[in-house]
Amino acid sequence: MTVELVGDTVSGGGTVRLASGGSTASSSVRLRRSVETGVVEASFEGGLLRSQDSAMRFRGTVRGGPSGLEIPAIVLEGSGASGRVAGAIPDWRRLRIAAELNGLPLEALFDFGLAPPELHDVIEAGRISGRLDATGTLRRPVIEFAAVVDGLATGGVRETRVTAEGRLEGDDLRVSAEATLASGGALVADLTQLPASGLTVFVRADRIPLSLLRTARPDMPAVGGTLSEGSVLFVADEHAIEVRVAVEDFSYGQLPPLYGWIDLDCRGRVCRDRFRIGLPEDGVAEGDGRVALLHDPTVAPSLAWAGLRDGDWLQHVAFADVDPAAFGPVAEGAPSGSLSGSAVLTGRPGSPRGRAEVVATGMTWEARPEMPPFDGRATADADSAGVRVGLHVADPAGGAAEAVVEWPSDPLTLLHDPEAAATPDVRLAGTVAGGVFVALFPGSFAHAPAERVGIRTRWSPPLQKASSPAPVR
Repeated sequence: MTVELVGDTVSGGGTVRLASGGSTASSSVRLRRSVETGVVEASFEGGLLRSQDSAMRFRGTVRGGPSGLEIPAIVLEGSGASGRVAGAIPDWRRLRIAAELNGLPLEALFDFGLAPPELHDVIEAGRISGRLDATGTLRRPVIEFAAVVDGLATGGVRETRVTAEGRLEGDDLRVSAEATLASGGALVADLTQLPASGLTVFVRADRIPLSLLRTARPDMPAVGGTLSEGSVLFVADEHAIEVRVAVEDFSYGQLPPLYGWIDLDCRGRVCRDRFRIGLPEDGVAEGDGRVALLHDPTVAPSLAWAGLRDGDWLQHVAFADVDPAAFGPVAEGAPSGSLSGSAVLTGRPGSPRGRAEVVATGMTWEARPEMPPFDGRATADADSAGVRVGLHVADPAGGAAEAVVEWPSDPLTLLHDPEAAATPDVRLAGTVAGGVFVALFPGSFAHAPAERVGIRTRWSPPLQKASSPAPVR
């Protein structure tokens, strides 16, 4: 800060210059002091706020003395914007100050260091207008504010209008905001900070086009549909987080449109979920569960993932009337029919165990019309000792086959070790129609080898040779 003044105890003048970061403020100033009242008046002329890319001029008058502070007016102009501050602090006790701003580019907020720098690469355009009224006393101020951002562009989403208003009285803070998207939909947020109950935050989304995700991330697959309802509620004193997401006609990449909802309710260390998803051709999947985390996510958010990975877990899933062929290109070559089933997962996400069952009815291959229709049932059991899958298949001609596939490794090991996953123990037995062989191995048989063919086989992975102990010397 640099101050150069000349004059005496009654009047004078000079220049004032303040530098902070990459911004500077400078002005010519004239000072006058009333001998009778002791009031000092400072008049600023030709003031300039300058940063690397923005500049605003200001002028105005400030008076201060034993009776308090008075601001007749301070006017700002530049960068296509204007602003004004006026008011008083009578007897240095009560507040009566009003400020307004019109059309300031958001870029200028970053230039002058008035906005978090981490948001600079996110916000691309927009202009902000607003007002602020300060009343009450210096010990317990009451501040009311309102702001509007027009033409906001962020992450490729353009022409968004944001409005916000709030009130701060002592330690009580209340803020509400709403963002209206040009492409449709809105976001509403409310924040309350009270000494008695702490922080409460509620955010709600209404009719948001999911295509905006790809606008923000052009490298991701095509996304379609609507976020018909979405909300997040955080209540600090209850250690509670509630999340709800509902979508309509959701599509991702080559998946066909889906619809559904999911609820998550966390109270302290315990989180519960419920969901329901509508699948193509009247299929449906639903479930519920709970996880007891190691850490309270409202107290230690940075440890939430570790708590999810190592906490106790219970999850139920069920589905019915699911046609694999109805999933379009992502299920090319899959049979058509009806799948129903359920699963129970327990343990920990880092060490899961559980059981699943799937029943198949009226399965046919459109691309392989020579294959007979079949029904089937599959079960799977998994724990730390290994994974076991059982399969039973039957055709209308009376043929039936059973298979058992076992891995002596836990599920996570199989996911991360392709060699272990590729070497299961397989047992197969049953009786199938001879025509099935002709269909399964086209060109290998001139005709069915027999009316019925019995099958019994087993394949086991080779045992690894134990390493010989090193000789003792």
